[in-house]
Amino acid sequence: MQAQRIVTQTDSTGHLTGLPLLPPGKSVEVIMLLLDTPLPAKKNKVPAHLRGKLREIGDVMSSAPAQDWNIA
Repeated sequence: MQAQRIVTQTDSTGHLTGLPLLPPGKSVEVIMLLLDTPLPAKKNKVPAHLRGKLREIGDVMSSAPAQDWNIA
């Protein structure tokens, strides 16, 4: 028997989301534990092929007033 831990969420109707495909015709034992605290949000990671390739063209700070940037 192989164990696999999956942490997933429920949608607005209470159905589980993000479940993996399982082999057809097999028996599966499911143990559910409701987490008391939510999992930390995943940080967005830039794909490796795009890392370091961002170029700023022009002055981005003048695109909005300084008070909108919360730095003034």
